[in-house]
Amino acid sequence: MFRRIILALFLVVSVIILATRFLSPVDQGTTVIIKNLTNQCLENLFFGSNANGQVFSVYKIEPHSSVSFQYDIGGFNENAIYLKCVSELGDIRNYNLIGYVHELYSYIYIDIVSVDPEGNLNIKVETIK
Repeated sequence: MFRRIILALFLVVSVIILATRFLSPVDQGTTVIIKNLTNQCLENLFFGSNANGQVFSVYKIEPHSSVSFQYDIGGFNENAIYLKCVSELGDIRNYNLIGYVHELYSYIYIDIVSVDPEGNLNIKVETIK
């Protein structure tokens, strides 16, 4: 009788653990979508966060097109998300997209609306939890 109770408890706990593991959502990272809404081809864009040091490189985005990718934005606390643009002359322009990450985002939409004559990007950012 005692063995049956122990076996039943073991089976119940095992089923609960397995169900929790397989039915809980798995964090695949954040989907980042960069849209080029300009009439220019954009080149040498680098997306990253200061939490994990990984950088995603976008070598070219054609006019009125977009690029999407999965990215692990890392931890919360002192984390920021940025975009860098390197010109053909080697000039680096830094854009702080999210100054302080305080929650996990499912999607980050980055719309590059325009490019001024000096090469500065006009960027609009939207996040979805």
